[in-house]
Amino acid sequence: MAKIFTLTKLCVLFILIVGGFSSNAQSIWTGAVNSNWNTSGNWLPSAIPNSATNVIIPGNVTTYPIITGSGGIADCADMTIDAGATLLVNSDGNGKLRVYGNITNNGILDITDGTLIMAGTMPQIIPGEALMDNTIRNLTIYHTGTLGSTTLGGPLNITGILDINGGSLNTGGFLTLKSTPGATAMVGEVDGMLAAINGEVTVERYLPGKRAFRLISPSTTGGTINSNWQEGGSADPGFGTHITGTGGAANGFDATATNNASLFTHTNANATWQAVTNTTSGTLTAGTPYRLLVRGDRTVNLASNTSPATPTILRTTGTLATGNVVLTDFGPEGGDFSMIGNPYQAVVDMGAVLEDANNLNADFYYVWDPTLNTRGAY
Repeated sequence: MAKIFTLTKLCVLFILIVGGFSSNAQSIWTGAVNSNWNTSGNWLPSAIPNSATNVIIPGNVTTYPIITGSGGIADCADMTIDAGATLLVNSDGNGKLRVYGNITNNGILDITDGTLIMAGTMPQIIPGEALMDNTIRNLTIYHTGTLGSTTLGGPLNITGILDINGGSLNTGGFLTLKSTPGATAMVGEVDGMLAAINGEVTVERYLPGKRAFRLISPSTTGGTINSNWQEGGSADPGFGTHITGTGGAANGFDATATNNASLFTHTNANATWQAVTNTTSGTLTAGTPYRLLVRGDRTVNLASNTSPATPTILRTTGTLATGNVVLTDFGPEGGDFSMIGNPYQAVVDMGAVLEDANNLNADFYYVWDPTLNTRGAY
């Protein structure tokens, strides 16, 4: 049987008639009892808002709402946060705000440690600058019907999980999946009626400071190796890495005295490594595996092999791989090794992959650990 090694890679019902009719009830936050959204006494009228309630958080109260995991999901139709007002959604991603209408924020909407669920049956927008630090932990798109969609109106960083459980997310090129020493944002299963992620996404991958080889594959398709992992040649501290190779700058590489190759592909058919010959031609494609010597970010001194390695974040921008990906590039003979890249911005259950595979040894696979030895080991 062949073997495989792979990449390791959230009172009164007001009816307003102003040139039209609103079918939604309106609830105004008072905070008269406590900070719990799901306490009826905190609202005027005294009822917990639901999916058909337009909510207003005024800026002239003493206690503002906090949505926590223990308090359950908080629902609303339109959400308006006035100047001076605050809405906090927290509790390690378990606090959840579900919005069925529009978001208007003139105060503070903090979901940096919570979950926002966009669940309208009609198109919705997450306005630019609506969220604190333009950052959210988890985002769930859960539209029903054929018209439901969410569009980003400005930059949005996700630090946890993006779930597409129905309808589409239109990124407008504004979405970034963040990566830090503690966690890397992931995409859950894209599932449901017309579920899709439309538009480009920037994906980050944090790497600690160690000069070592890494087995990596992008989860986006778009741009070149140079425009992605080499940051287009810029030297923004904390991002990108130097990639060297024959021909130096003429072939898109970072020039050194030797121009020794630092980026390789693997041909599974004959189990050989090939140095990449150019980083400015061709398209970086989701799931294509590489072996890359990461020296650190692009401020590392290339003239010295003893220059201290620095932590860095490798970024790619393009369209995310979603749906089924069929792999056929394997070594043809029993006992062959094949390098297979993870095409998804998610953890892959290798047990399930091997269980469903044909003609592969499902008893084990090899993982590259860059912390072993000098430059890493299996």
